Amino acid sequence: MSQDTHEEQITGILRALHLDNDWLEISQDNGGLIRVYETGDVIDDIVGPMVNQKVTVDVVLNASGRYLYRDIQLEE
Repeated sequence: MSQDTHEEQITGILRALHLDNDWLEISQDNGGLIRVYETGDVIDDIVGPMVNQKVTVDVVLNASGRYLYRDIQLEE
């Protein structure tokens, strides 16, 4: 990872995903929406049942301010 990027965790409700455009969207408690890119094939099988559930997403925030997917799990 370069100096222009850093890892973060985003917690919120998984509200949307787009299979063709390779992103998912998290609604945070403060009302903000965060779009996470480069989800890859994981959203095809794993993430569908998580829609409208509280999740934690591990991301890398790149230099241009774009969140890049690393992992997702349901909040317990």
